[in-house]
Amino acid sequence: MNIDELQQENAELKSQLDKLRTNSAALLDERKREKAAHDATKGEMSAVVAERDKLRGELRAFRLDAPVERLIDEIATDAVLFRAVWDRAGYAFALDDAGNPCVTDTEGKPVSVGEGSEARPLAFDAKEIAEFLAPSKDPASWTPDQRRFASVIVGSKAVGSGAAGRPNADKPFTPAVEERTRERPKFGLQ
Repeated sequence: MNIDELQQENAELKSQLDKLRTNSAALLDERKREKAAHDATKGEMSAVVAERDKLRGELRAFRLDAPVERLIDEIATDAVLFRAVWDRAGYAFALDDAGNPCVTDTEGKPVSVGEGSEARPLAFDAKEIAEFLAPSKDPASWTPDQRRFASVIVGSKAVGSGAAGRPNADKPFTPAVEERTRERPKFGLQ
């Protein structure tokens, strides 16, 4: 090879090198634009994820937490004690596949009541849950957990002791005759 051929080859190689550098710079610029677009999308995505999590929390509060609190207020004498016994027994409140509140066991499966072909999921109902936790049948056959629940479940919302406050309480009260006919003062103590 002579010098002219080498110079020509050198010029071609420099030309190819310049083209490669130009292409490399263009690719780097494109990469920077794509990275900026990715970072912007990532920022938007994190905002969307944060909004989604916030909405999930609100939905959970609306669909699960509020109904659970109402149920516990209706069923328990003390919500804190009920929660402690509830957690110790391994039960949990959760949303089922349809988004409705349900009771689950330690494995996360819905609690069922009934035997054999009559088995069904425990309804999210104060009466049914109270009956499940502390059945009204023979208290002597209760498990230790059922005894604990019986101590924190409201037995009756009736007011008073139910004891008679006077003799012959089964008869209506009628004041003595003189008390009924006596003239009452119009005002003040007399």
